[in-house]
Amino acid sequence: MPFAQWPQQPIPGLSIQEMYERGYAGAVKQEGAREQLRDLIVSQGGYVDAADACRVFHLEGSGAGKLSLPFLAINQCWPNALPGPAQTTGDCVSWGTKNACLVTLAVEIVNGKPDEQTGKVEGQPEISAEGERNGVIATEP
Repeated sequence: MPFAQWPQQPIPGLSIQEMYERGYAGAVKQEGAREQLRDLIVSQGGYVDAADACRVFHLEGSGAGKLSLPFLAINQCWPNALPGPAQTTGDCVSWGTKNACLVTLAVEIVNGKPDEQTGKVEGQPEISAEGERNGVIATEP
């Protein structure tokens, strides 16, 4: 079963591991989908390649020689948030977005700089122990 459609219903994390152990290699490739996505991103004014965005925003080389460990900010704010629960649905985008938002939130809290719009310094929201173990931010409504 190298390539197959991702199951429509949520499945337990261990079942996902078993799928890969049985030879699952990924979802079925859709011809032309990559080009359609690239065209859509460009048509909306976005950047297909991070290097292009870095060039436009003059960020090239800004991290050269620097060690960046933003997950440490997550550990500082919510020590039990990582690794969080296993992904049980084929929704990598929401999980990636959740993780990007979580690291951004934690870094902003740790840096303690005033908000550019309001001038207020945002504090750390209170999260229940269960919410922290579940990764602080939800991936689904």
